[in-house]
Amino acid sequence: QHVYSAKTEASDDVTLTVEAGKTYYIKGTISMGFMVGHPHLEIANESDAQAALQKLDYAVKAPSPSH
Repeated sequence: QHVYSAKTEASDDVTLTVEAGKTYYIKGTISMGFMVGHPHLEIANESDAQAALQKLDYAVKAPSPSH
C-alpha cells in the first residue's frame, strides 16, 4: 500500500494498493478554507485523467533537442 497526501491547514490522503506495471491517477483539487486552501485527493479513472492531462501545459517547456 502507498499513501499519497496533501496538507495545508487541513490535509487529505488517498491509500492505494498498487500493482507493478499498472498506472494509477490521483486527482488533486483545492477548496476554499479560512486562511488557505483545503486539499482534496481522489482516485481518478484513466479516461478522465488522460483527458485532463491533454489540457495541461508545462510551466517551463523542456528545450528542444539539438541535432
